[in-house]
Amino acid sequence: MAKKKDKDIIENIELCPGVELSPGFFEKKENRLLTLLLKGVIVYLLSMGSIGFYLSALDVEYNVVLCHLIIGIVAILCAFLYYRLWVENTGYILLFILFGLLVYQFRTYINSGFYALVNMTVDEAAQYFNVDIQKLYTEQIENRYITITFVCLFIGVVLDILLNVYISRRMQYVNSLFTIMSLNLIPLYMTAEPDTFYVVM
Repeated sequence: MAKKKDKDIIENIELCPGVELSPGFFEKKENRLLTLLLKGVIVYLLSMGSIGFYLSALDVEYNVVLCHLIIGIVAILCAFLYYRLWVENTGYILLFILFGLLVYQFRTYINSGFYALVNMTVDEAAQYFNVDIQKLYTEQIENRYITITFVCLFIGVVLDILLNVYISRRMQYVNSLFTIMSLNLIPLYMTAEPDTFYVVM
């Protein structure tokens, strides 16, 4: 008897209407190219911002326009590699081959630029701590303007690739910030002031 009564109550209950989604809701697609372009711009801002932060804090001279141009183009190209899976696989292989050949071709400039940066950082530290430190590395090429431009491009492309993986594949923006700010703690510790433009980047 009780079961029959419960059944009658359940049958007489009116359910409230749910949420209706129009077919257009499911047809909306992201503008893939615009999304990739924005991610590329973010990678460029982080990469060049990090490099410019460090170099401007130490008053290092280099070819600023060339570095902005090449690092920006590579950042956007790396982002567009994620347009399709086959584009990503093929593109990264070609990118690494080309990058490896260029690094091998200009290895002397890159090494000298790296040594120049280390020597300049040590000089800044020696002045800050008021100690006498001799030059650590012998630079094979004396023209620091050229060698630091080369090492800036090298580090910029490496950062483009690394940050692109963090942002385009894993969406890890916090890890990206930690990656770019780790070395920039050195000039900050020595109270060196970077250019505001690169801080904003």
